[in-house]
Amino acid sequence: MKHSQNAFWVWNPALSAFSRREFSALNQLKNSLLLSLISLQGQPVVRLTITLLPATMTSFPKIKLLAVGKIKKGWIREGLEVYQKRLPELEILEIKDSTLEKEGEQLLAQLKGRDRLIALTEIGQCYSSVEFAQFLSRAESGSLVFVIGSAAGLSESVKCSAVQQLSLSPMTFPHELARLLLLEQLYRAKSILQGSNYHK
Repeated sequence: MKHSQNAFWVWNPALSAFSRREFSALNQLKNSLLLSLISLQGQPVVRLTITLLPATMTSFPKIKLLAVGKIKKGWIREGLEVYQKRLPELEILEIKDSTLEKEGEQLLAQLKGRDRLIALTEIGQCYSSVEFAQFLSRAESGSLVFVIGSAAGLSESVKCSAVQQLSLSPMTFPHELARLLLLEQLYRAKSILQGSNYHK
């Protein structure tokens, strides 16, 4: 980040998915704007932030969701059915609830060699919807495996095996609702990456 007496620039390309030529053009635009800001002698400090949206993509990566227990609430099941129809790339595998240790063994037994396990926990990393879409766009298709535990959470063995822990919100939700929220965010990410009107 470059500072001057009258202006400073915040450039955030972390969410970009542009070609080298496109990014070069954006850098030229950045430099032009920066010079304009610096030339504002005697003006208040200006903060300008640019966030680049992910480039559109026609395909969406195949993803697996491991979940403990069956959904008992009918309205949540109905919501899940809606998003499952919109996400043919998503495979959901439910395991029977038991003790945390046995659940962990069953969950880890479903993993294959190149799978990258993403554990949903309260202390995991939070993304914005656009950041989550960008995260998915960088993943190899078929490699991401999300896991949602029971009301008791996930065993330490599962958490330690995860390459990343993800939180849907700083707030706490029932594990059944967390599954619905995850599917909605997966579909929202798909709409962002494919440029549909669902995400506004």
